[in-house]
Amino acid sequence: MQTDEIRSENWVRFCQEMTDLNEGALLTIESLEPSGGTKQIVKDAPLKKFILDKSGECNDILNIQTNETVGQKPDDHFIIEPIHLRIRSEANDRKILEIEAESGITRVRFKPGRFPSS
Repeated sequence: MQTDEIRSENWVRFCQEMTDLNEGALLTIESLEPSGGTKQIVKDAPLKKFILDKSGECNDILNIQTNETVGQKPDDHFIIEPIHLRIRSEANDRKILEIEAESGITRVRFKPGRFPSS
């Protein structure tokens, strides 16, 4: 499985490009449990935007916003103090965004999805 690290100085641009390339694409957000399992947080919600807020004095906040769909309200998923953003290629040639933060690891899967070129 290939992994590409997004350098922290490129995170704001990366988030804008993810929004531009994937607005409206369906995404699923999962968090990795300490036991190794996954917990699904959002399933098949359309992406509204990725925002990296660096205005806080102590913590950066990555906000993944989704649009309203039938049976689901619009939502904001906050990741506090991201440490690493990585694009991982899975065996079936699909890519996922993996976000490592102080609170754990979050994975974002897209249907369909496009990633900015490195």
